Amino acid sequence: MAEDKGQRRIVQPDLSDVTPTDTGRSGADGDGNAPRRVRRRMSPEHIRRIKRRRRNRRILIAVLAVLLVIVAWVGVLAYSAFKTKSELEQAVSAASVAQKKLTSGDSAAVKKGLAEFSTHVDAAYRQTSSSLWKPAELIPYYGSDVKAVREAVSIMEDVSNNAVPKLAESADSLSLKDIGMSNGTISLGSLGAAAQNLTDANKTINDAAINLGNINGTHIPQLTDALDSAKNKVTTLADVVDLAQRIANAAPSMLGLGSDDGSEQAGKRTYIVLAQNNAELRSTGGIAGSWGKLTIDQGKITLEDFAPYGGLSRQVDAFEMTDSEKSFFGSDYLMYPQNVTADPDFPRTGELAAAMWKQEKGEDVDGVISMDPYFLQGLLKVTGGFRSVSGVDVTGDNAAQLLLHQVYLDLPDQESQDAFFGVVAGEAFQHILGSLDGKNSALMKTVTKSVNDGHFMVWSSHEDDQRYIDGTPLAGDLQKNPSKPQIGLYFNDGTMGKADWYLKRETSVKESSVNADGSRVYTVHVKVTNTMTAQEAATLPPLVRGYSDQKTGTERHGEIVTVMYLFAPADGRLVDWKFMGASAGDGDFDTVTLYDDLTAGVKGFTLQPGESIEMTARVQTSATAAGTAATLRQTPLIERTDW
Repeated sequence: MAEDKGQRRIVQPDLSDVTPTDTGRSGADGDGNAPRRVRRRMSPEHIRRIKRRRRNRRILIAVLAVLLVIVAWVGVLAYSAFKTKSELEQAVSAASVAQKKLTSGDSAAVKKGLAEFSTHVDAAYRQTSSSLWKPAELIPYYGSDVKAVREAVSIMEDVSNNAVPKLAESADSLSLKDIGMSNGTISLGSLGAAAQNLTDANKTINDAAINLGNINGTHIPQLTDALDSAKNKVTTLADVVDLAQRIANAAPSMLGLGSDDGSEQAGKRTYIVLAQNNAELRSTGGIAGSWGKLTIDQGKITLEDFAPYGGLSRQVDAFEMTDSEKSFFGSDYLMYPQNVTADPDFPRTGELAAAMWKQEKGEDVDGVISMDPYFLQGLLKVTGGFRSVSGVDVTGDNAAQLLLHQVYLDLPDQESQDAFFGVVAGEAFQHILGSLDGKNSALMKTVTKSVNDGHFMVWSSHEDDQRYIDGTPLAGDLQKNPSKPQIGLYFNDGTMGKADWYLKRETSVKESSVNADGSRVYTVHVKVTNTMTAQEAATLPPLVRGYSDQKTGTERHGEIVTVMYLFAPADGRLVDWKFMGASAGDGDFDTVTLYDDLTAGVKGFTLQPGESIEMTARVQTSATAAGTAATLRQTPLIERTDW
């Protein structure tokens, strides 16, 4: 159809011949409407496939999302773990500094070290107490490692919160500027006032050391090493603080200064001093050949002259020996004053010596102090030596050799030797007392080493004081607490001479296994050698070589007779043993028995010049001691520079 002229022409299509198709899929309907598309019907299987694809897509997206979250969590946790490890390492380092400065009396450095310890422990605790760490305990295999770290940090946080503040408050009281000796008088400064704080801190740190010890190792070596380092440092700190609180509680009254709380007034204390001679061995050192009396009045020290056996009778019937003592030493062995040190339990030695003194002198004493020439030599290292009125130079290098050996070569008879000992002891004492001003730190180090090596021990007759000494190296006691395993190795001489100057002893103790119940097995190896030569045996004085029968004067010819005792830890046992070399016999102990409820093996042997005997034994601790390493306590060694 055409439009009006002047307008554009539009041509319409002719659809008159178009009809719908038979299938109905195209064309127009009967009314002339436009054609429509008709969808094919999907099969059920096709529909299911589509749904599966959609569901799988949703699952994949969810899994990827979860994986991304896990990766992020693991990454953050790994960073937190790294941060925790770093903080713990720095805390351990700070604790080490604080411990060292505590023993040296540097109070400012102690406070700084303690503050840094708390800062790093608190930072580690913030990491491990976050919501990241708790779920990680559920991870198979490594979950126990996470739990171990969290427990360790929590324990150290307790130390930071409850022990460190009390230690910081006590630091100034531990300064060696105020603790020491001047003009023969001991001063403790304000140490007594710190006793309660130190006691409280000690309990917290000791509990922490025990709890850390109960945490097992991990599956990751680096993590186990870090935990072990923390355990060792806390244990060391616990030992130092324990010693500090013991000294703070006991020292004021033992030095006649009275107690800080006023429960005990200042006044004089009297002590027996036993000078042990290591050239004739006894369990705690050597025979108690010289005895002296020392008094301390408000810190002022006075020493009376030493005398052979303190002027006591050669045999004193002042006490009843125990069944253990009779079976070990014979029915009357300990009743000779020089033999009171044969008992390896020094508190018992103190009781015996005090009983003898009381019976012979009619005087009660407040305690007994033991020292030997090595202790004296250590003090002379600090003060410098002196020249004796006898013309002999006594120094920090030769005192032990002079008193344990040279005197027997230079002086012909026992009377002149005893006189020499008395003079030198008195001179040395006065020289040391007057030469310690300003040397407090060196004095503390020397005394500490002597105590740890068994050259200096103390027993108090006052239970309130002794309870703070018990269980420390200063006490020299047999450890009967199964949770604190102690292996004992003791020697008594039977040569009846001063030949043990030639008896060389080499000892090692190594952990060999850990049992399922937590008990540990240690291998103890001992080699004892008579280093005397045949030429020396032919020329040494009889008093050095000894006597096979002192009543008849029958002299020995270089052989050294010894009895050795190996003690298992409390509630432990001797597993097996073997002796080799001279006098080894069938390789067995002479007897294995009990001594004060401790298992002990006994072996007697005689070594000719140049001969050696060796023992290898395995010793087991109690299961109660799980997590605690055993210590070795032994008769103090002869320390010769030419060996």
